[in-house]
Amino acid sequence: MPILNNINACNSIFKVLGARFGRQLNYWIGLLAFLTSYFTPLDLKAEGTASVSPNSSTITALGILPDQNRGSYLNAADFQRVKIRINDHTRENIYYGFNWRVYGSGNSASDVYYRVTAPNGTIVISARNWSNSGAGFISSYATAVAGPNINGTNTSGYTPKGYNPSQNGDYYIEFWRGSASSMTASDWATSPYFDITVADTVGSTNVKNGRVNCTKWCFVAVNGSFVPSAGSSSAMTYYGYTADSTVLKVSLAQGFKPIAFDIAVTKYGVANTSNFLSDRRSVNSSTSPSLDSGYRVFLNLPDTNIFIYSKQPTQAQLNTPPILGCSPNYLIRFKTFQAGDVKIILDMNGTAGYQRGTADTIIEIFNVPKGDNTYSWNGRNGLGNLVSSSTSISLGVVLLRGRFNLPMYDAEMNDSGFKVSSVLPVVITNSTLYWDDAQLTNVGTTCNSTTGTQQNNITGTGLDNKFVGTVTPAHAWNGNGNVNQIIPAPAVSGNNANTNQCDDYGNVRVINTWGWVTSATANTTAGVGCLTLTGTLWNDINNSANNTFTNIFTTGESGANTGASLYATLIDPLTGNVLESVLINSTNGTYSMSTVPKYGTGLVIRITNTQGTVGSAPPAVATLPTGWTNTSPLSRTFTTTNSNVTGMDFGIEELPSPSTITASSRVNPGGTSSSTVATNSFGGTDPSSGQIDSLRISSFPTNATSITINGITYTSGSFPSGGVVVPTNSSGQPTQSISVDPVDGAVNVVISYQVKDNANKWSTTTGTATVPFTTVGVSGTVFNDGNGLTDGSVNGTGTNTGSTIYANLVDGSGNVVAVTTVASNGTYSFSDVNGGNYSVVLSTTS
Repeated sequence: MPILNNINACNSIFKVLGARFGRQLNYWIGLLAFLTSYFTPLDLKAEGTASVSPNSSTITALGILPDQNRGSYLNAADFQRVKIRINDHTRENIYYGFNWRVYGSGNSASDVYYRVTAPNGTIVISARNWSNSGAGFISSYATAVAGPNINGTNTSGYTPKGYNPSQNGDYYIEFWRGSASSMTASDWATSPYFDITVADTVGSTNVKNGRVNCTKWCFVAVNGSFVPSAGSSSAMTYYGYTADSTVLKVSLAQGFKPIAFDIAVTKYGVANTSNFLSDRRSVNSSTSPSLDSGYRVFLNLPDTNIFIYSKQPTQAQLNTPPILGCSPNYLIRFKTFQAGDVKIILDMNGTAGYQRGTADTIIEIFNVPKGDNTYSWNGRNGLGNLVSSSTSISLGVVLLRGRFNLPMYDAEMNDSGFKVSSVLPVVITNSTLYWDDAQLTNVGTTCNSTTGTQQNNITGTGLDNKFVGTVTPAHAWNGNGNVNQIIPAPAVSGNNANTNQCDDYGNVRVINTWGWVTSATANTTAGVGCLTLTGTLWNDINNSANNTFTNIFTTGESGANTGASLYATLIDPLTGNVLESVLINSTNGTYSMSTVPKYGTGLVIRITNTQGTVGSAPPAVATLPTGWTNTSPLSRTFTTTNSNVTGMDFGIEELPSPSTITASSRVNPGGTSSSTVATNSFGGTDPSSGQIDSLRISSFPTNATSITINGITYTSGSFPSGGVVVPTNSSGQPTQSISVDPVDGAVNVVISYQVKDNANKWSTTTGTATVPFTTVGVSGTVFNDGNGLTDGSVNGTGTNTGSTIYANLVDGSGNVVAVTTVASNGTYSFSDVNGGNYSVVLSTTS
């Protein structure tokens, strides 16, 4: 099956799959449709004349010009070698044919030799004299474009020579005139018909196009007699495979009249000094540049099974804020998701798009790595003036991949220009081309048919089109630089009618054209200069903010005075570093910043304990002084436009304070009796003119067996873990009854509590209500009542019975709570007696 039919069959299959699996296959269907329409059958049959000579009237011959370092000649530099990629040597063979001619006369050349070298450097076909007859000889244009007749499967084609590779990789072929062992460098040769084809040995007709490539090809435009001629056109097509795996197609048209010329696609331009701004300029040159380290240039679409192409680049991202800094130096910040070149477009003249010679500016940055990037801009517009802080900018960042340069040496005329298309990863049928011919100058002063003047060029300078660019076809030249970009480029004083080369614009020059295969653009609005930002740290006494940034200030409130140094710190959302940090006024809570960027999203203001250092990581969110809490978060995110920012407020509140009060002492009631705690044993204040509305007894009291609050009695085992809340008056005194049952003895019952203000904020400190309990002493005498008085009066002396008598202290329940011995004089006493009803009972036993 012919290859074109294979593609059509695949196209049908993908359409069926697309119907099943949906839009994910749309790209592939589109690509296959593009391939079937974009490539002619000639593109798909052979690698050589079929691509570079699309018709028999515009023959582009392969050239060998050794003394000018042009062509794949004996021991030529690697970048000049014609290479053939073998991917599976067990299945693939190399087939080739040529028609070698003497440069200048067009006569058949009998002294041409060739050899083939394997990827490992081994010469696998030693020097052989080329015969312009028999196998390998291409006798006609028709057989050249038909391709090799492999095993009789292509009777319209030529009979090829063949080679069966033994390893995978790049083979290369060299040609020269001279002998098997030496080359005559001044003897040039052309092959008007040529072909190198890789085909699968299984099935023979399975041609593997996109395998033949060279970094710097040498070609010659010849006439019908195979003689190089200034009147002969080349209308060849070739493909560049860039370092970042994109593919472009370049087509030359009738009117490209270069005589001998080189085809190369580079990343760097004409020179390779790592300064693309200058390396890309067209230059005067009497010799062909080396153009080494260029891209692989193919005569067909590179085989995508081997030369894998990249994905379409992801749109760059403008970071926020996109422009940082104050006049006159700014940082333009963006993010790329793939490496490539970047154009920054600053549209400042009020008219959409870039206009040359206006305030608009284009900044080019090359070899930008993947990730966050920053460009330092001097703040000047396209007219060289400093941009005022009121300027609004339409800011665009374009990520460009697949940078290509098309340096063309000594191509006298190209009146139809270049037609360049992006092929992979996306199809763009008309790419935008750029060039800078403004550095070209005349070479010599005279131009006539005299031989010596043909190395002159009197056509003057050309156009600087490095920023705006022109959609292809573009960059046409004839008798001058064609600054009006007319296609076809006009002749000047009959330059294209005479045989002189010195009045042709491309003579003894390297005319360079560049562009990019793919691009992705991001746009936003930006501004230069800095904004001011003001705010207040309010003492939000009523918690109106309620943990938000809404309604922080209410009537009667004032700026916070914490007595401590606090700072407002501005943080860059991209780097997380400090942009500015200022002290908050300690008396009224105000602060002001002056370096706030415009059009920032995600900027952060944070309240901190220490001042942040610009460009460094910020301090942590502040820890407020003891007795203060925040009513709004102490960090807030905001967005700017081109207007100053006000009201960037925060709320904090000074917390209420509970009192520490000791009540008057009282006699311990003893037993299970409770004692009321006076309301004035509690209290608290709100220093921010608020009011106390409740207290919370946070833990079970010390030295108590129970506490009763509003009629509910709690023991240590039943006391709530979260405490008990009791409503109060504005002085923090409870409006519900509280009583405690102290343990027996002289003890202090301590009740710990916190207070809450009417903003629903609890104190962070704890107050105490201390209730002291005391005991009493009980004493008496046992009398010898000798006078028999019965009226209860005492008369007589203490008894001395001569035996031990005990005094028993009995409580109201009849329980003996203490025992003591009556002294010999009849006295006894008890100490640490709780309050209550007691009786003393005497006994002779303990």
